[in-house]
Amino acid sequence: MNLQRSIRPSPAITVWLLLFTLFSSETVLSQGSLYRSGDVVRVSSTDTLQRQLFAAGEWVEIAGYLANDIYSVGNSITIEGTIVDDAFLAGETVTMQGVVGDMLVSAARTLIIDGQTGGDLIAAARTLRITENGRVGGNLFVAGNEIRMEGSSVAGRTRAAARSIYLDGTFADHVVIYSSDITFGPDYYSAGETKIVSNTPIYRDNLGVIPERLSIEVRRPPFFPFLIVQIWFYLSLLVTGIVLLHLFRPVAEEMQRFAKQRFWKNTGIGFLIFLLMPLILLLMMFPLITIPLAGLLGVLYLIVLFVSYLFVATLLGLQFILWFREEATPSTYYYGLALGLIIIAIMNNLPVIGVLFSFLLLFFGVGSFSNYLYMRYKQRADKKNVPYNNGSTDPATENPDKE
Repeated sequence: MNLQRSIRPSPAITVWLLLFTLFSSETVLSQGSLYRSGDVVRVSSTDTLQRQLFAAGEWVEIAGYLANDIYSVGNSITIEGTIVDDAFLAGETVTMQGVVGDMLVSAARTLIIDGQTGGDLIAAARTLRITENGRVGGNLFVAGNEIRMEGSSVAGRTRAAARSIYLDGTFADHVVIYSSDITFGPDYYSAGETKIVSNTPIYRDNLGVIPERLSIEVRRPPFFPFLIVQIWFYLSLLVTGIVLLHLFRPVAEEMQRFAKQRFWKNTGIGFLIFLLMPLILLLMMFPLITIPLAGLLGVLYLIVLFVSYLFVATLLGLQFILWFREEATPSTYYYGLALGLIIIAIMNNLPVIGVLFSFLLLFFGVGSFSNYLYMRYKQRADKKNVPYNNGSTDPATENPDKE
């Protein structure tokens, strides 16, 4: 898949919200699972799956009955059937028109909720729309660039953060809104307090229908301390990245060729690693004998996260440079690292979607780096098993050819 087409339109496809899976019902390691991948992954309306499903593909369509959880990463994800337990969805476009029995966690560029959830809805998207058919049986926590709720209902608390928010519908508990552009629809009703938190003044005349028990709080964040910390952070990343590129530039070149054709596959792998590794480390903390090993693996895990972030910054800047140049030179990688960090710094300072964009890159980087290490290990293992001219795989037993 073309990395240029994948990364540019997808700043909101970030799955930092999937950290909530660490606190979901049961660890995925203790349950039997189904794994499906490909260009198209489909569960038809006549299918019934009892085990939890891991699905990754360009198009994922779930029209059948799932009696357990679903974890899915794809370009387009559509849920039309019934999922008895939790759903964790990350994609370019996610549409939920069915039923999720418990919690729904999703991150997408475009997210449409036209069905119902029995539990909480936790979501982040550039554009998020909950239609008049949308029903949330628990709490609602959403973030994005534009959020529209068009006559939907929420049974629990509501927290929404976006550049632009339109709210219309019934809310059974307190509503807290983080935005400077808010409009209330004619049928908006909240049984609790409605609170707006903004960093600029809010004028009631611009809010549409003024709800009862409305309060407005204006917060102005400190600028200079935050700017100093940001400059220090990105300069430290740049220095570390330059040293690593100087030491391992051939590896960076090989990873760049390897990663750019496998965007969704590597993102899915990164998602699974980011999800499962903390669970594995947590389980290893219980037997006393494995605590030192868990600590060592934890340090290595943090190193992988850090290196992956630097790699994807380099790749992002490099792809931008290659739009204007036909081929890369050794110095292009250093320029790409600096440019990539600048792009990430700008995106991170955008409202709401900045942090989400950062985690998208982290997932892609972790998946690319891990998949690359696995492929290299597999290639070496295959090379070791190649027989020599005496039929053995041990080079020490090889008989040299006689002239």
